[in-house]
Formats: sequence, structure tokens, C-alpha cells
Amino acid sequence: MRKLLTSLLVVAALSACSGGGGWDRSNWMKGLPDDTQACMMSIPGAHDACTAGVDGEFAYFRTQTLDIKGLWNAGVRSFDVRPTSRGDHLGVFHQKADTHVTFDEVITTLAACLEDNPSEFAIVIFRHEDDADLSDNFAGLMGEYLHSGLPEGLATGFRDDLMLGELRGHILFLSRSRYEGGIVGGLIEGWPDEAMIVNEAGERASLLVQDYYEPEGKEDKMAEIAKAYESGKASRSWVVNHCSAYVTSGYGENSQNVNAAAAEMIASGVGKAGIVVMDFAGVEEFEGWQVAGVRLADAVIDNNFKKVNN
Repeated sequence: MRKLLTSLLVVAALSACSGGGGWDRSNWMKGLPDDTQACMMSIPGAHDACTAGVDGEFAYFRTQTLDIKGLWNAGVRSFDVRPTSRGDHLGVFHQKADTHVTFDEVITTLAACLEDNPSEFAIVIFRHEDDADLSDNFAGLMGEYLHSGLPEGLATGFRDDLMLGELRGHILFLSRSRYEGGIVGGLIEGWPDEAMIVNEAGERASLLVQDYYEPEGKEDKMAEIAKAYESGKASRSWVVNHCSAYVTSGYGENSQNVNAAAAEMIASGVGKAGIVVMDFAGVEEFEGWQVAGVRLADAVIDNNFKKVNN
């Protein structure tokens, strides 16, 4: 009986970390060749990735239940982070909601994940959350952090034709806000409708963004997700397609409305999905809502292997 119980526990543990395609969520890029072009990959992303600890009067701003390490273990590799200046450091907020996480803690956690899983890379897409500033020094703090506060070799530069082999072990920073000093990674201009990524050398790359965050309902939001998927899957552009949104009852309702449907669309389609940004990544249920965050993340990851095998 004890041997049977041990075997069941082992199977459960393997199921918890492995996707339907046989890859491990903690290092799923390991099975992809180095010459995979990054802009042609399908990458699960977490909207407001640090909000697992949001509580109290701002609990409705919670868009994730897993912390950064938990999201990594669920297969997420693109992290939407909203830093703000809090005196002499960079805190992370969702509008006025304190996530109780600092920007440095996010990067330190991701650096540790990359050290343990050198086959992977992470994308940090960040935007200054100026609603929550306690000082007016965001640009200075962020510039100082990116230029002198990072572990050596952690950040990588941006090019339109980056290959997976060049990115492994690194973080690609893509900022939607300006900061002091030169660009580290890429700067996103024109979000969302005329978006471009600009690198330190001034080179520009097209970026297709769908960020319709206050839809009227399920059909409205799914139409935009599907439109961006169809437009981006056969293109050479970088793509950021937000499944995340806020509707009448909050982020849980929207996730129940669209996450499973988006997973089915990606699973049945052919062509890259780009960076698919979702709420409640890595969990299937949130406060009674069936948010399908495991199914969607897994479908996005599996799309990479479907293309390779075809």
C-alpha cells in the first residue's frame, strides 16, 4: 500500500510539472533548436505578474494567484510588471494597489530561475505606474538599476531577428516608459496601435499589439484576440496579444469568458501565437471562476512543438 501511494505521488508530481506535449513547464524551451527565431515563438505571458499578494480594499486588482516563481513553473516566460518610484527604490503596483514586491525582487527571482534553467529566457515588459509614485525619480531609479544594478550579462540587447540560442539565460527588457541612460533591451513606442520596438542603436522593429482591456463582453474580446492571432501568426512581426481584460465582475469573469476559448483556438490553429498575455496563468479556478490558466499556458507552449514537428 505504501509503495502504491508513493507511486501515485510521483505521478502527481510529474503531472504537475509536465505539459501535455511531454515538455517540462520549468524548462520547456530546452526542446527547441537554437536557431528558432524569437519573434516566431509562442510564449505565455502574465498580465500584472506581481499581483498575487494584492489584498484588502484593492483585492479586485488581483490578476494572478501565483508569484513570479510559481508563474515560471507554470511555463510563463513574459512578465508584465508595473514599477513605480517609492523613495529610493522601485516598487511594483497595479494602479494604486501595492503588490508588496519590488522590481529588484522580480528580477532576482527570474535570475535564479534562469540559473537553474539555462535553456530558457525571460521577457520583462514594464511600464511606469505613475499613479502610485511617492517621488518623481522613476526615470533616474530605473536607469540606474538597469545600467548598474543588474548581474553582469543578465540583460540582452534587442534585434528584430534574435534567435533563441542568443537569448538563453538572459532577460530581454522591453520598456513602455522612458528612463535615463541608453536603452537596455528595447523601448516600445506607440503602444498599442502604432507600436514599434526601438533598440539602443535606433533600429526599429514592428510590434503587433492587441490590448483591448475594457471589452463589452466575451464575443467582443474574443473577436479582438482572434483578429490579432490571425494577423500575427504568419507574419515576421513581434506580437503581444492580451487575453487579459476587466469586465463587469472583474478579471475572473473575463478569464472564464476567453481563456479556454483562446486555448482551443491556438491548439487548433497553425502558426505562431506570439506573446499571449493572460490573467490567472497556471491555475484553472479563481474564486469560483473557471479561468483555464493552465490550459491556455499549455496550449501556447505546445504550439512551439507543433510547428517544429510539422
